Amino acid sequence: MGALSVLWQKDLDLADARKLGSEKIEKIVIGAAQRVGLKKENPSIADAIRFLEDNFPFVGDKLTDVFGGGLQHHLRDFSHHPSPVGLVCSILMQFTGKGFGTTTDGSFAIFDLPAEALKDGRLFGRNAEEKFLYGTLNWVLHLISDMAGSSSTPGAGTGIPGPILSFLKEASALPFFRDMSIAYEDKVATFSQWVSKAFNGTLLKDQDGNPLRFDLRTEVGLASQVLTQVPAVLANECIVRGFYTITRFIDELRRADVSSVKDLGRINPSRFLPLNSRALTRMLTVASGSFVVINTSIAAVRAAVDGAASGEVGAVPLFFMRLNYVGIGRFAFALWADRSYIYEDVEQWWERCQASKMGTDVAVHAPMGEEVQRVVESLRMLWLEDDCRREKNDKRRERKEVLIGAWVRRQRIAHDESQGEYFLDAADVYRNLEAVCAGEDGELVRLAIAQQLLAFRPYATEKKLSLSQTWLTDVFIADQDVIDSEMLKRLKSARASYERWLSGTYTKWAVGGAVAVAATVATGGVAAVAAPAIATALAGEAVVGLSGAALTSASPRLGGRWFPRRRRPRYGGWDRDHHGRRRGSWSDGGVEWSGPGGGVQQGLRRTSEAGVCRVARPVFGASRGGSDASVEGHRGIEGALGTSD
Repeated sequence: MGALSVLWQKDLDLADARKLGSEKIEKIVIGAAQRVGLKKENPSIADAIRFLEDNFPFVGDKLTDVFGGGLQHHLRDFSHHPSPVGLVCSILMQFTGKGFGTTTDGSFAIFDLPAEALKDGRLFGRNAEEKFLYGTLNWVLHLISDMAGSSSTPGAGTGIPGPILSFLKEASALPFFRDMSIAYEDKVATFSQWVSKAFNGTLLKDQDGNPLRFDLRTEVGLASQVLTQVPAVLANECIVRGFYTITRFIDELRRADVSSVKDLGRINPSRFLPLNSRALTRMLTVASGSFVVINTSIAAVRAAVDGAASGEVGAVPLFFMRLNYVGIGRFAFALWADRSYIYEDVEQWWERCQASKMGTDVAVHAPMGEEVQRVVESLRMLWLEDDCRREKNDKRRERKEVLIGAWVRRQRIAHDESQGEYFLDAADVYRNLEAVCAGEDGELVRLAIAQQLLAFRPYATEKKLSLSQTWLTDVFIADQDVIDSEMLKRLKSARASYERWLSGTYTKWAVGGAVAVAATVATGGVAAVAAPAIATALAGEAVVGLSGAALTSASPRLGGRWFPRRRRPRYGGWDRDHHGRRRGSWSDGGVEWSGPGGGVQQGLRRTSEAGVCRVARPVFGASRGGSDASVEGHRGIEGALGTSD
């Protein structure tokens, strides 16, 4: 759905939003005028504004001058705001005879209505009923007349601030926001001044550089553009809830063993309805998060491509114009709904993480008393007996029995024989294991016993003998439930890690990697610098002055490639091709031999200079045919090898 939102939604554009909003506002103004008494057929926007101004005057217009004149008084006068604050100020104006708004510097101000306004019965109510009527109905209809400008400038006038800008202007009068500063054109403006610039058109401009007022018309257009983002979000929501309902309904049918219509009474609707479910809440969180990620990624790519192509609008503004803000809001709401479950999951994960770390410190100190040591040695004895039974080589089994016998005698000598047999049988040792691990410091004892078993190396002095791990991983794990396989795995991994640290293995790996990288860089640099000189020494003057790609591309013209060592034709035998197959006739090391396809090929040549014998091997692509003309391209290599005709 995140990808489909790109096809369904419109880019946010203030210029287009104002144009669209102006059309919608004009329809609203004309429709409102017709509903309250305008009888003219097909009235224009000027007719509608004039009718509303004449029949529903507003006393707040008497404070136009003190609130900044025609350009600013709709913003600075709170009674001209289409918001709850504006409604309250309008009603208070009727009862107190005072106007509420801000001064030029943004501070809150109260001004008295002129005396003549208080005496005008069409502007100021004479009783409570009229005051409420003028403060509500006249207020609403007068704001409608001001939406599209005034009767003198219909459709292009100042207009009124929208709900967003009204809220910002009202908030700017609070002490918390009054001293807030915002950078604007290398200057610093207060928050109130920044809001005023947005309303009068000096803050924003369209692509042609014309002022762009952020008033109600612009906000209505933006709302229309934002609404185009809703279908993709709704589709994503419906898909998730529908999938949840269908899968849970099928599971409920199986659980209730429904085989006929009459059996449907056994199902529980709460098990499959997409309401109040932890699983559904998590599914919606994941789905909405995925939606935002995909939409944001596509918006970023499109913004980067279009911004680079146009060169007029930067990638950052285009990115924010193409975000799906409805999807972002839905994801935020999903996180809020899932917050308690997320907290529980994080808490459980942390507990599991802490539990998984228990026992990974191989240097932990555990109290190894006599009883615990007896359990450890008895477990080792069971392990050794099992290892001897599994040993199939008679000589190795006999050697193991000798070593085990010596180990048993040492343990018995250290034990007081008056207390009976030192080693316990399987049933007694597992019973004692559970007992010692259930007592004081039982967790540490359990870890210590597991570590002692993992560190057991009875045949350390015998290189040919090894201890079978089958008893520890299979028999021991199955016969008791005090030490599990996961604990042994964690301890083994931690032990190996500590051993690598103590032995310097990690350091050796790091040094080796650094040396390899350095060698690669060094040899690559040397090869790049020395390649032309090496090629000139091997191939002669044909490659002088070549380097890089030119030298590489010239290599096929310099004689192909050499035979692999094991496939080179031997002197005085059958010549073979580079696949090792026999070809041609018997060669005795002379100059010529007949090859496949007929013709005479260049053969082995042996020369002797100053007692040194040199042999030139045949080179692909050089046909001799009794003439030296076709081997000119190979003389460089032959010369380098010391051959001559």
